[in-house]
Amino acid sequence: MGMILRYVCALAVCVIATAMTVFTAAPVSAQTTEICLGRVVTTMNFSATPTLVSGTALQPGAVYRYSNVNTGIDALVRVVAFNNGASLVTIDDNGAPAPGQSDLRPFFNPELGGSNARSVDFQFTFVISGTNTPIIFDFVSTAIDVDGDSGSLREYAEFQNNFAEYLLNSPTNLAVNASTPSAGNTRFESITSFTAPGIDPSANQNIVATFYTKKSGFNYRIGTLGSGSTVRLTSLQFTCPNLPAPVIVTPTPQDFGDAPNSYGNPRHDIVTGFRLGATVTAETAPYNSANASADVGDDGVTFGTLRPNNTAAVTVSVTGASGRLQAWFDWNRDGDFFDAGEQIAINVTDNGAGDSNSAVGTIGLSITVPLNAVVGQTFARFRWSSQSDLDATTIVGRDGEVEDYQVTILGAPVLTMSKTSVVYASTSPNGFNVPGNDVIYTITSSNTGSAATDSGSVVIIDSLPSQVEAYIGDFDGAGPSTGTVLFTQSNGAAMTYTQATDLRYSNLAATPTSFAACTYTPTVSGAYDPAVRHICINPKQSLGFGSPAPTITIQFRARIR
Repeated sequence: MGMILRYVCALAVCVIATAMTVFTAAPVSAQTTEICLGRVVTTMNFSATPTLVSGTALQPGAVYRYSNVNTGIDALVRVVAFNNGASLVTIDDNGAPAPGQSDLRPFFNPELGGSNARSVDFQFTFVISGTNTPIIFDFVSTAIDVDGDSGSLREYAEFQNNFAEYLLNSPTNLAVNASTPSAGNTRFESITSFTAPGIDPSANQNIVATFYTKKSGFNYRIGTLGSGSTVRLTSLQFTCPNLPAPVIVTPTPQDFGDAPNSYGNPRHDIVTGFRLGATVTAETAPYNSANASADVGDDGVTFGTLRPNNTAAVTVSVTGASGRLQAWFDWNRDGDFFDAGEQIAINVTDNGAGDSNSAVGTIGLSITVPLNAVVGQTFARFRWSSQSDLDATTIVGRDGEVEDYQVTILGAPVLTMSKTSVVYASTSPNGFNVPGNDVIYTITSSNTGSAATDSGSVVIIDSLPSQVEAYIGDFDGAGPSTGTVLFTQSNGAAMTYTQATDLRYSNLAATPTSFAACTYTPTVSGAYDPAVRHICINPKQSLGFGSPAPTITIQFRARIR
């Protein structure tokens, strides 16, 4: 479908009112792209001679087709209006360059005729080659050599306001909206009458670029201010300008990351209905927070326990149809996401491959922490956008959100065990291991690792030799009751032990495989039970780690048969 245009003319000035028809854009593939200041843009080449497809050449209403400005893409350029006596000398001066001049043939180079303050309006629509079907994609449009005539005439270029951001050099010779732009446009005008010879793509201070995301075209005006009758050659390129000191200005609100600067500074244009979590906040610059906690809108990701050589669950809340999730962890804590294995999600879609959660709006990731992951605090980054293959550091997302988190890779607990026995109440230095004497068994367990155990995960199952029978009663037989098993701890251990729930027995010949499998109930109290073959202990809470190693000790009695 085409554009519906209405013209209202007064005092020889035409004001354009544009009504867009609704269409469904066709996909584009196999295009030539480049990365321009972090944005992936489709480049376009206007070197082909345009074909007049309707209207009168060089007059309002004329439509020109540029074929194959990129693979599968044609550009339709409509001359919309002449204002204040303007004219077009040529639609596109794309002849071979004179010696010493730049080759402008890949650019769109209309010549503005008339005198004094005047302008010409154009409308660009990008379509599938050979058709009038619009195509949506990301592109950059760059006005080159916006200058003057060494007298009082100054040029300007106007772009339709639906761009995501614009780019100027610092310093620049261009002022933004210093004089009144036409409705719906932003004006970039020369602040001097400086004239670059011919069209000079290296005149950095006279260049402006605008970035359009998911658009099929835009409106464009070339004009002059002041007095003079010089024909003005203008130039518009659809590739990234090479500015030595680029400054990006963002009228579209954006979301930035907040991890430290070494992790790069990706950003996303904020688009309603595309986000991580419940909220997305607009920022003007990256936070580079030391602990990635500066962005209060980071609320979309929850983490399971991260331990080397273990699997962890990560849950991501997403909003936005056709979104794609990218995620990274800095496993080796070297300040970047560039190392092998650090990207743990690539283009994961809601309920697509890689999503273990069937609920709409929630992506479940099951990740394996590498065996060589470095224990300690590190950072993770999550990016959600309709754009595929976003990298971790630079590329601008045309929608969605980036969220950074400081996470902790826990070390593994390492439990060391020891068991000793002595004859109970013996006056001999070596005791007497003879039938009828009691033996005290002492079992110690220390956590010499770099992480605490999971709560309630410590289970000690001790198998008694067949030559002894367990004593079921007060361990020391004197003073306050200690129970059958005496539980003590040291070096900062802070577990809990309740004999009624944390002590069990087994009468099986084989060693039980779990605390729950210890199901025997002794038949005696204050006496020996020969049926008990295994003592089972399951203290609660976590056994911490540190130096010296937190330690728990259990003791119980048995009689030599």
